[in-house]
Amino acid sequence: MNDTFSLTELQLVLNHLKDYSPGIDGIPYSLLTHMGPTSKKYFLDIINCIYSTGAVPDDWKTHIIIPILKTGKDPSTATSYRPIAILSTLSKIMEHLVKNRLEWLLENRGILPKSQFGFRKGLSTSDSPLISNVTLAFSQKNFLVGVFLDVCAAYDNVILPLLRHKMHQLSIPVRITNFVSNLYSGRHVLVRVEGNFMPESPSV
Repeated sequence: MNDTFSLTELQLVLNHLKDYSPGIDGIPYSLLTHMGPTSKKYFLDIINCIYSTGAVPDDWKTHIIIPILKTGKDPSTATSYRPIAILSTLSKIMEHLVKNRLEWLLENRGILPKSQFGFRKGLSTSDSPLISNVTLAFSQKNFLVGVFLDVCAAYDNVILPLLRHKMHQLSIPVRITNFVSNLYSGRHVLVRVEGNFMPESPSV
């Protein structure tokens, strides 16, 4: 898991990419998917250098945020907008590479709990016993009580030192841990409204 990435791993990721708006560097997926062998090898060398050193480029930490007004909401209120984040495609490709290794590691070590159905290959939330319990209750005309917890802005409130400590406790490879920690620390947010950037926000 701490070994450098192979060209096969990179090509596997490139094979499943579809174009969408590029990040701050202006590089679309289509440019990367149509690279020749020499360019792919050069790109892979960059990725492996970042993976080995843990030094993530600043552009990879810069997110362009486009606020989309929710239907029927007051445009003068910040919470009325849904933020759409646009990231560097170079960063997203490396994230895919790390994600593939991390998924394999978690599944093969049995780290994920059996009650986790979402965000896993071959499983979905519809596989949860909750679905069968609801169906059974309806068929028998019984009542079923469910308790659900919605953590507001859960992703935004992840404490990176605690995440790093947890990954260390789970014996996640050092290079994966370093990359994840460094990628999500010192991020920059640029808000773009009607094609124009607002004054730069502080790092997060």
